[in-house]
Amino acid sequence: MPALAADAPAVLQPVTVCEALAHPETYSGKAVLLLGRFSFRDYGRFLSQKGCALHLTFDAKNGPVPPAAFSVDTGATDRKLAAVRKSTNLAVFRFGSSDYDRWALVYGRIESVPAPEKHGNREFDDASGEVLCHSQTLLIFLHEQ
Repeated sequence: MPALAADAPAVLQPVTVCEALAHPETYSGKAVLLLGRFSFRDYGRFLSQKGCALHLTFDAKNGPVPPAAFSVDTGATDRKLAAVRKSTNLAVFRFGSSDYDRWALVYGRIESVPAPEKHGNREFDDASGEVLCHSQTLLIFLHEQ
C-alpha cells in the first residue's frame, strides 16, 4: 500500500496573484500555481487581478519544473476564480478576440524585480514582480463560466 501513496500525483493548490503579493515572505522565490487574468499585450504577458500584477516570463533554463505528476485542486480553483471574477474583469476588445485576456493557472516561481520603467501609463506598468515559468505548456487556460 505505501508504494501507491508514493506514486500519487501532487495536488497543487492555486494561489491568487494578490494573495502571493500580499505575502512575499511565503511565496517569493518559490514555485507556486498562480491563478489570475492572463493578459497578452505587445509589451509582454501578465498575470493579474484588480490591483495586483506580475510580469510573466518563459525561461526553459531557469524556470521551475513542476512535479512529474500533479493534479490541480479544482474545488479550490473554482472558489478562488469566482472570488477573483467579482473584482476583476476580462478586457473587451473591439475586434472581438478573447485571446488577449483569459482566466488562467500558471506554474512558476515568483521573483521580485526592480520597479518597472513607466511607458505612458500602460495597463501593467505597475507589475510588482515576475513569474518565471519553465515553458508555455505550464499555462492552463480556464473556460469562461
